[in-house]
Amino acid sequence: MIPEYKISNYDKMKDSMADVFLQYNQEEIISKFSLEYDKKYLYVLFVDRKYRINRETGAVSWSEEIFSKHW
Repeated sequence: MIPEYKISNYDKMKDSMADVFLQYNQEEIISKFSLEYDKKYLYVLFVDRKYRINRETGAVSWSEEIFSKHW
């Protein structure tokens, strides 16, 4: 018997929010929050880590780079 794959609530919410993000005017978001951006991504700093949001899919990924000093 093949095990049934269950989608976690986290993954459901993540996918849903990517779709919601795509409904917003990205130029307004960039201006309102003074975001760094390029043709493919919007970049945000959250909890000392740089994240990027794919402008076509709404998918979020994060950088290994940490921006604050850690004592």
